[in-house]
Amino acid sequence: MKTRSFLASVACIALVATSAFGSEAATSGPSLYSVHLVEVDVGVLAENVALATGKTFIVDRRVKALLTLETEKPVSAEELYKAFVRVLSEHGLRVTERRSGAILIAPVTAPPPAPRAEASGVITI
Repeated sequence: MKTRSFLASVACIALVATSAFGSEAATSGPSLYSVHLVEVDVGVLAENVALATGKTFIVDRRVKALLTLETEKPVSAEELYKAFVRVLSEHGLRVTERRSGAILIAPVTAPPPAPRAEASGVITI
């Protein structure tokens, strides 16, 4: 049953750029995102936020959490990132920007280890 709800959550991903002014204005204005991610793995959530923000996230391999991030209305990429950081913080995770510009997601009490790169936009360490 847990697998079914997880798959349903992933199927409901709605990271869709929207605009109130039609397709012509959508190319000139900032993109807005509507998100409905319910009980998804922190790595899945990080991948979706990375797509919207262009940021690279490093997820510490000790991080095991199912998170929910939903927006009531379309939000900017920066607002989405801030909401993501709030959700991580609420679950005892910290976000640390590394010199490379990548953002490390780790337990609050864990010292940051050296990263290992992967092919996707998310790096697991």
